[in-house]
Amino acid sequence: MAAEKSLREQAIGVIDEYLKAAEICIKTTKPGDGILGYPAVLLLLCATDAIGHGVLADNGEFTRLDVLAEPFFGPALTSDQARNVKNWYRHLLAHTGTMALGVHLEPDAMGLPFEFDTTGAPILIRVGKLHAIVSDAWGNVNKATFNPPSANNKRPDPAALPPGWISSLSPAASGVVSLPGFAPGRTP
Repeated sequence: MAAEKSLREQAIGVIDEYLKAAEICIKTTKPGDGILGYPAVLLLLCATDAIGHGVLADNGEFTRLDVLAEPFFGPALTSDQARNVKNWYRHLLAHTGTMALGVHLEPDAMGLPFEFDTTGAPILIRVGKLHAIVSDAWGNVNKATFNPPSANNKRPDPAALPPGWISSLSPAASGVVSLPGFAPGRTP
């Protein structure tokens, strides 16, 4: 695959791949019973997050699952429900390999994608339905105006690194690698 020419092109390709990979997870039966639900949900929430970054105005948030509260995402969630999905599903799955206990994953494509108890706690994800609404929402996004955020501007500029820096890396007694010419805590 050739390198993408723009962040828009890259984001569109990544979201397409997330949705395809989630579809494969949903169609794959695990030995015994069930589907590959956890990776499917994580991929779908990552796709949703990326869609949110590309269609919503920048609000300084790193995660844009608030897009689930937008009408074009089908049965819109409340802002509290979207926040609970972010905190109890997406963040835990992505960063700890866990999810809120007591939450059930079902392969169903019928019904609402999420169910919540009376306190607002999520209790059920219908993975097939979540895939359907994320895919539909993505299909309705105008790709010509899709505007993902710019790349991380804190990434080191390779041109700013001293010549031969990679060959001169030496672990300190602490095991921390020092970059010649750069003080700790200073970004290039």
